Amino acid sequence: MKLEHIAITITHLEDIQNFYIDILGMNNTRNFILSSELALRIFNIKKEVNVFLLQSDEFYFELFLTDKQTQVNCNHLCLSFTNLEIILNKAKKRHYEIIQIQRNSTHDLIFLKDQSGNLFELKNSKQ
Repeated sequence: MKLEHIAITITHLEDIQNFYIDILGMNNTRNFILSSELALRIFNIKKEVNVFLLQSDEFYFELFLTDKQTQVNCNHLCLSFTNLEIILNKAKKRHYEIIQIQRNSTHDLIFLKDQSGNLFELKNSKQ
């Protein structure tokens, strides 16, 4: 099995540049509009939806831009970085919410939220 992409809903267009490109280091590779007919059949949304495909190495996000806020839940994505401190510094400068919890003496739990409420657990990658 191969993971092709992860699709999430965003509600702030500026997050594409400010969060996903500038902070996470992704590239916007493609934009398209999901027709209202397909959006209704697949997601029960009765209008066209702008979709952005972002890539970093072999990892892809499909970002669905809607005006509907996502509900609070436990969903999150876990991403690892070799340069975690740089990522956190970029997020702090742009005033994105960082949740850092000291878990034990070896590492903290670190989560980062985009403006749409999508939650990302961040870890140092093992080299």
